[in-house]
Amino acid sequence: MRRRTTLGYCDVPVRIELWESEPPDDLDEWDHVGEASLDLGSGRVGLEGVGGPGDLQPLEVEPGTYRTRSSAAGLAGADEMDGGDRYRIQLWPSPPAEPEVLRWWPTWDPRAVSPSPTTTGDGRMLLGAEAHDARVRMRWLKSRGVAQLFEDDEGVLWEHSNLPDAGGTPQLEELGGEEAEHRYGRRGEWGSAPLERPSLGSMAKNMWQTWRYSRGRRPPDP
Repeated sequence: MRRRTTLGYCDVPVRIELWESEPPDDLDEWDHVGEASLDLGSGRVGLEGVGGPGDLQPLEVEPGTYRTRSSAAGLAGADEMDGGDRYRIQLWPSPPAEPEVLRWWPTWDPRAVSPSPTTTGDGRMLLGAEAHDARVRMRWLKSRGVAQLFEDDEGVLWEHSNLPDAGGTPQLEELGGEEAEHRYGRRGEWGSAPLERPSLGSMAKNMWQTWRYSRGRRPPDP
């Protein structure tokens, strides 16, 4: 299964195109472009949003192997609450091939950023597009303003934040249970409700916490 995730956790424009052969190159019109192969033996492409399929019906195609090209634009000004990003998915019949990024959005390019660990342990770190794609498959537990606590399907805890660089590169850092409770309070108080738009007061507090966080200060107590 292949997923196309978005920056906006809301309604964003997505266009799907079915081609008989490889479409023309228009990389300069997009921020980030990637390709992958898709086995459609059933001849059906499932469509759904963050809340599930809703009224979206599967896309019917001739059974076979397809190449998909996913193009994204508007990433620089997009955010999770209000969106602003837009996408295009192109499919055409093609033999299977390895996934490939044709054009990197700089803040997703793992070659252009470095991890910024906030613990002294040996926990795993994910950056850029890899961090973003992993995070949307996880269960949200709690926010502390500057960062969010998530849990993956294996029960591992992760903190999602943005690097203090110009692009705000996504970063996921594995947390042990003790450190997670220090940052987010007792485990029994964690939930799984959708993210909420912060108040003006919490936004001001978050800005102060972000300033501390970006300078290597220990994350504040919850």
